[in-house]
Amino acid sequence: MSSEGTTTQAAAAPEQPQQAEQQQQQQQQQKAPKKPKQGSSKSSKTLPELFNERFGELDFEYIDTHVHIPFVLEKMTSQLAKLRKPAAASADAQDPEAEAAPAAAPAAEVTWPQLAASLPGNFAGCVVVCCEPESFESSMAVLNLDRGLADAPPALTVPAADAASAVVVTDGSTTAPRAGNLGRMVGAFGIHPHEASKWSPEVQAQFESAMSHPHVVAWGECGLDYFYDNSPRDKQKVVFAEQMALAVKHKKPLVVHTRDAEEDTIVLMKQHLPADWIVHIHCCTSSRAMIEPLMEYFPNLYVGFTGVITFPTAANVRDTLDAVPLERLLLETDGPFMAPLPFRGAVAHPGHVPFTAEKMAEVKGVPVAEVFAAVRKNTRAVYGI
Repeated sequence: MSSEGTTTQAAAAPEQPQQAEQQQQQQQQQKAPKKPKQGSSKSSKTLPELFNERFGELDFEYIDTHVHIPFVLEKMTSQLAKLRKPAAASADAQDPEAEAAPAAAPAAEVTWPQLAASLPGNFAGCVVVCCEPESFESSMAVLNLDRGLADAPPALTVPAADAASAVVVTDGSTTAPRAGNLGRMVGAFGIHPHEASKWSPEVQAQFESAMSHPHVVAWGECGLDYFYDNSPRDKQKVVFAEQMALAVKHKKPLVVHTRDAEEDTIVLMKQHLPADWIVHIHCCTSSRAMIEPLMEYFPNLYVGFTGVITFPTAANVRDTLDAVPLERLLLETDGPFMAPLPFRGAVAHPGHVPFTAEKMAEVKGVPVAEVFAAVRKNTRAVYGI
């Protein structure tokens, strides 16, 4: 063996302990639990635990002023089915020689009484929003539910993106459902700008028929959405104008959706609504340059904010929130979309409202109890609940 080879072997020898140490560190890192990234929705605590930790000493009611309950239940049911499939597959893999189990029953459907009975704190109700013809019947079915809970809902864990957003539906072996916790449900019916192309005399008649329902208290959501342009803009404007006229005809507050259409929204609202009309600008992501003139022109206009205000990238939305006085604010989820931190990525539902309120209080520089009190009063003014 040459001296060059001997030298190389000698030089390599001291590196072996170092390589072993690196391998050991890598193994330890793989075993160690990963820390959640800043702004992540991951948490080891359940929603009730987080609620009690942050709001347990406060006495307040909360209402979700804009939520698509049929979509929320549909997504939760789908998640529940997905969670059960891997669990069954895992059991088979652990004992492949075991006798085949009988076919599993169809996945349980998550119902509104189950979800409502699980919501933390003093949940007082929600505004169920129907904004497309396809969800008309399911939205009506939710509004027509008996608000009493004569019997306990079956045991069920409603899944979510992570442990922090899981909602444990009550089980007779642990905690009984809180009777009456369904809250008061009222409805808002209208055609979303995405669905403007579906507007027809038949659809108009269907949605006008909803206005005679004793629990339908508003028209909407309707408006303009130039971000997606799912319907032609000219059609959106015509349908928005016609729906504003219908809200006035039926003496209902108007729920407005507007995205990337600020100038046209302002012009059309001023043309087709009386200045004293009650308006809810829902899921506000618009600039203060739009909201401030609208609040000045419409003294009974309120602005709703969702979990978006908790997102790190939503500084512009928080800037708009800062411009809206407490007496003009509403809280909503727009569930199943846009759950607030620390639940981002989960199915948004009314139980997330307090966490949006917490961020709202931070932006406004006031105690969260003050936000709850002001928004509760505003909700009565707009929706009567």
